[in-house]
Amino acid sequence: MAAENIVRFFPEGGAYVHGEEANMVIEVQSADKQPVYAHGTLLADDSVVVAQIDPLNTGLGNFKFVPDSLHRYSVALSFADSTRKTYSLPALASSGLLLRVTSHDKAYVCNLFCNDPGILGSGSSFRFVLTQKGNLLATKSSSLFGHRASFEIESTNLNDGVVTLAIINENGDLIHERKFFHYSENNNLANAAGTSTYGHREKAEVRLGDEVATGDSAQYDLSFAVSAYHPFFDKFELSMRNYVLLDNALPPIMGLSSYFEDTPRSISVSINNLLIAHALSSSKPEERFIPEYRGPLITGQVVNRQTNKPAPGIMAYLSVPGKLPQFYAARSKWDSSLAFEVQDFYGNKEIVVQTNYTQDSLYTVQLDDPFHDEYLELEIPAFDIDEQMKNWILARSENMQITNAYTKYREKPDMLSRIDSASFYHEPDARYFLDDFTRFIVMEEVMREYISGVNVRKNRNGFHFMVLDIDRNLIYDENPLMLLDGVPVFDADEIIALDPLKVRKIETIKRTFHKGLLECKGVVNYSTYEGNLDGYKIHDTALVSEYEGIQPRLQYHFPAYPSSYDKRSKTPDFRNTLCWAPQLNPDTWPGAQDFYTSDAPGLYQVVVEGIDQKGKVVSYKYRLEVK
Repeated sequence: MAAENIVRFFPEGGAYVHGEEANMVIEVQSADKQPVYAHGTLLADDSVVVAQIDPLNTGLGNFKFVPDSLHRYSVALSFADSTRKTYSLPALASSGLLLRVTSHDKAYVCNLFCNDPGILGSGSSFRFVLTQKGNLLATKSSSLFGHRASFEIESTNLNDGVVTLAIINENGDLIHERKFFHYSENNNLANAAGTSTYGHREKAEVRLGDEVATGDSAQYDLSFAVSAYHPFFDKFELSMRNYVLLDNALPPIMGLSSYFEDTPRSISVSINNLLIAHALSSSKPEERFIPEYRGPLITGQVVNRQTNKPAPGIMAYLSVPGKLPQFYAARSKWDSSLAFEVQDFYGNKEIVVQTNYTQDSLYTVQLDDPFHDEYLELEIPAFDIDEQMKNWILARSENMQITNAYTKYREKPDMLSRIDSASFYHEPDARYFLDDFTRFIVMEEVMREYISGVNVRKNRNGFHFMVLDIDRNLIYDENPLMLLDGVPVFDADEIIALDPLKVRKIETIKRTFHKGLLECKGVVNYSTYEGNLDGYKIHDTALVSEYEGIQPRLQYHFPAYPSSYDKRSKTPDFRNTLCWAPQLNPDTWPGAQDFYTSDAPGLYQVVVEGIDQKGKVVSYKYRLEVK
């Protein structure tokens, strides 16, 4: 037995009231959330035809009528399999607030009806507020006259996309809001041209419209991609244009791109129906994440190891040991939370996080999981693949295996070349390569004989280092910041116990140095040959963990075949992506992009997307074939 279809009704404005024209959106879906084709009629008392419901090609439509509390309303739907079923409308309200937006000529008229004054609060006046993408477009103070009020704005004052109309009472409270969609043009790059059919390993060129190529006043920042195409994946497509136009006003919806494949008027009607049915609230979300402008933030808390209670005001240190070590410091806030702003943190790395165990041995640092534990609430349709895709999937699988087999022989991108090799203090005041000196086997002798400006003292509590401040010509009476491959060592006895034959280099800063909130009375930095601490035992209170940083940027290999000799190469080329250029600047770009086809025949889709300095999104797609 086939599962029942799901039919839902959404009145514009949130309700429909006796005697007031209602715009009712109807949505029809199958049990697995797929849109269902249907058409039907609106009935009063199960017999009187009130309105016709146009065919719901996308499973979504609307109808208008003036409800009367003396009648019961239902919708009789006919489906593609010739079945017919009747569905009752939601209960009719005797009073309430309705907010409707209609398009007239070159303007939008916003009509408010409210026959329950208590909804608007104690005051008699309220305000219409119109916003788009966080920008205030218009506002108007108003009051009810005969339970009604209206507001009008010219469409020329709106940009394409979602507009939010809000009703704010005298106390500044949000009473109601209505999102609507303004769409005036197709937002495509015009005059794109290119030969549609190519052979194997042949040079192809795509030339875009004159307004981009000639450097119009509104410059575009464009991306360009050419990849294998199959019509099955059209319903999963998400373009940059659609994403920006909808401005997070809708939850994730499968097949959203199909709503944009029509005339501007039809697109506007379809998206407005979607907004009435599924628009998300504009309420300000909880600020859970700090913006990461310069690098990722590694967050955590400092807690007491014995009581597990929060520990505010404790300095913590994060290190990434290695040949290019990294060092960061942060102080826990009033709630014991802390954040390290790291830079050049790519891939999976071992980190060491600790407090000063000579002063704060009771405290430890707990790091937050770098991965988000909340997943997108996307209703994915049932897995359904056409049998005719068998050969296409098999060919793509073979192409992938061949490409992977030969990719491993190519030179891998060097991530170290992108990382700033300078220490956090940049240039030291002194640098000592110990291989340039007669090697001692005791670190105390190395420090006393070779390291200028760092005095070694020993008392009943052990060794201490005292740095000479070269700026003020005085000696600090406390230990400097001592680092071994980027890991802070807070006990000078542990430095003295190191094997100097394992240390390649010593650098010193002989002045007061600040690293964020950390103030150091000088710095003495030790580097081993391999950057692996070479036998040094990290303190038991430290947290040593593998931490996932930023994923390294991939570099795609796009071979070229400019000569007949290159075309005869025996190296197979079965790329599914023929070209990918994530950033094209029209100031330096001649308006055309060339690439070479591969040995894999089939259809390919060219996708050009971008945005100009005024925020206008452009999107263009067309297909080519490789014989």
